Amino acid sequence: MMKNLIVILTIVTFSSNLWAEEINSVSPEIPETTKEESTSTRRTLLAGSISAGILGTLLTIGTFSWWKDTGYTGWGWKDTGFFGADTYAGGSDKAGHIYACYAAAKGTKQIYEWLGVSPRGALALSTGFTFFMSNIVEVIDGFTPHDFEWADVVTNVTGLSFFYAGEKFPALDALFGLRIGYTPTPEFVKDKKNYIKLINDYSGMIFFVDFKPAGLKEAFGISPGPARYFILGITYGTYGYSPTGPIERRNLGFYTGLNIPEVLAAIFGPDSHKCIRATSTFGKYYAYPFTSVSLNRDLNHETTAVNFGVANRWQITIKD
Repeated sequence: MMKNLIVILTIVTFSSNLWAEEINSVSPEIPETTKEESTSTRRTLLAGSISAGILGTLLTIGTFSWWKDTGYTGWGWKDTGFFGADTYAGGSDKAGHIYACYAAAKGTKQIYEWLGVSPRGALALSTGFTFFMSNIVEVIDGFTPHDFEWADVVTNVTGLSFFYAGEKFPALDALFGLRIGYTPTPEFVKDKKNYIKLINDYSGMIFFVDFKPAGLKEAFGISPGPARYFILGITYGTYGYSPTGPIERRNLGFYTGLNIPEVLAAIFGPDSHKCIRATSTFGKYYAYPFTSVSLNRDLNHETTAVNFGVANRWQITIKD
């Protein structure tokens, strides 16, 4: 079933691209109104083409990361909980769903706007597409031994709601954000020997809920002063669940760190090299290692540790 679905998505993608190229070849002598309609159609087709390509890529990854090894069964439904100690990944998988939908909606909206879709239209398209894209994976899981998890749908919607609220209320987007920190764990790489499955390496991930003082100026007209170069908030990560290990930890903490985009802007200026700009943009959604310090509480063992931005490693444990 999955192979056929990917083939269909590939055909749709290439067909849409060819159709868009055909529209591009319209004679410049046609009436202005017709050209505007043609441009709008072309943009819609390109947006649909890219969306199909993204969905096809996701389903391909899903095939080789989850479904290829398990095969398909009849429909199944299960409740695996959210962030409990006895859940599959101690809640990191649910945090991953929240972050993934937030970041995917952000990315697709930017793509749609780059194609010329209006901001309002891009918001609607990215919200609808991300909702469909994330939850079609859950439906497919329902026909495998993984089974359908309603909690995954809830966390998908949570991440998407965080994105939508930020787009509707720019002050929220200026002040708050989500990021992920990731460093592959040697245990996972050694065991799996398949880099496409790194998305299951939850022991290597940290999730951040950010408060950005730099956003005070945009939100309320208040100058944050030197505080603009810093960021603080809540962090969460697990260890020993995936891959499995002798000790299972669920670390919840508070952190402070560098606001990399603001630091780079201060050093290199707004007209910096494109590599610097790319690094800055990436830093809005990815937490670079060793750019933050967090005080974490292991909810499983009631111990405290100071972490330096690398998931459950490079930390100092404090015995209570």
